[in-house]
Amino acid sequence: MLSRRAWYWLLVGLLFLSGGCTTGKKNKRTEESVRAEVTESFGRLKEAIADLRRGDAEKLWDILAEESHAEAAKKAKQFRAEFAKLDKQEQAEQAKEYGATADQIREKLSGYGYVQLMAEKIYKRWWMLTAAEIDHITLDQKKVEALVYYKQDDAEPQIPSLRFVLEDDQWNAILPIP
Repeated sequence: MLSRRAWYWLLVGLLFLSGGCTTGKKNKRTEESVRAEVTESFGRLKEAIADLRRGDAEKLWDILAEESHAEAAKKAKQFRAEFAKLDKQEQAEQAKEYGATADQIREKLSGYGYVQLMAEKIYKRWWMLTAAEIDHITLDQKKVEALVYYKQDDAEPQIPSLRFVLEDDQWNAILPIP
């Protein structure tokens, strides 16, 4: 007959043992559901690019991956450095072209601010994507990265692609920032 202490330790041991035995299906996504999520994110990207025409960069910023955020921050830093080399009059003129003040660009320009300043340029670079249709999607084995191949025009000999990555349970686009 086991003492109370032995029963207690046996119970504690069984609880720890059973806690480690999980099936692992909790975070598993089917390939079909991942493709559907990526397709939805591609649609959100198209809408965000269309919104750039009105100067609204918030949706685009929200769907961009951290890699694109870092690229925008780097470009903002370069832009600030080049901007600082201009004389005050040239700074004022260039800032006016972008719809900002010289102080905003010189001192406060972040990655998001850079995307806002370059909204027209980004739109001109990616506007054809707004009417593009997905040709096919390829996933990596871990289902955390996807390549979306899209057709902008049936006459195109090559099918371009965009990378999407899973970040914080959302598919975000890695979009080159001009």
